[in-house]
Amino acid sequence: MDAPTKGQVLIVDDNHEVLIGADLRLRAAGYAARVAYDASEALRSISDQPPDAIVLDMVMPGMSGLELIARLRRLPATRRIPVIMLSASLRDKQSALDAGARYFLPKPYDAEHLLAALDAAIHEPLSLPPTGRIEAAPSSMKGIARRTGPKALCESPIKSRKSAETCESELRMPMTIQTF
Repeated sequence: MDAPTKGQVLIVDDNHEVLIGADLRLRAAGYAARVAYDASEALRSISDQPPDAIVLDMVMPGMSGLELIARLRRLPATRRIPVIMLSASLRDKQSALDAGARYFLPKPYDAEHLLAALDAAIHEPLSLPPTGRIEAAPSSMKGIARRTGPKALCESPIKSRKSAETCESELRMPMTIQTF
């Protein structure tokens, strides 16, 4: 019998080194990881076995990460799969979040931030009300704050730079994240 995992994660990136590194880190942290080298391969993998979360590169040959998210959000079976977007350019952050990524991490990414984002995305799923917006309970970000500390959370790629007091105040309030 296989050992239980924290969840199934699909890693999609055209960079072989990023795939190997992320795969090793996720497996060491208790996730069952599989990889895809481009969006087309990812779509096949997702249709065979939908993952609990996707770690997705923004810029790839052929279909981009943004195009893949758009396809996933149109299908009821894949609409709610959380996506963590990776990109070498911070300019991509807003478009990734607007497209439906749950989190954005810049490359090179911090492994602790990736694991914290996956933990929050998989184990504290967001609910989708009729408004089309996702409401996140404050506990989603508190889990990340416990791993990195409130000041680091506010300075991390997961949240924008804010004072530690502002961040701690926001951790006590529900937050809204636009998904699509």
